[in-house]
Amino acid sequence: MIYLRSFTFPNADREFDFILDIKRTCYDSFYPFKILSNHDLDRLDFDTVTILYGGNGSGKSTALNVIAEKTGIRRGFRL
Repeated sequence: MIYLRSFTFPNADREFDFILDIKRTCYDSFYPFKILSNHDLDRLDFDTVTILYGGNGSGKSTALNVIAEKTGIRRGFRL
């Protein structure tokens, strides 16, 4: 089990540099890049219970996917 106190996301400049490096090889659109930085999400601070809320396309799932990937959390469930 992993407990996080906070998580920092890349800022718009770091995302842009990343996009320039890889866009030519594997991505044909900018999604999901710029979703979080366009909403000024640069850091999440967690408490005992943390709720992410917002409209469709606001970046809730993207934020969780980034956190899961960077912390090495495996998706799915095991019996």
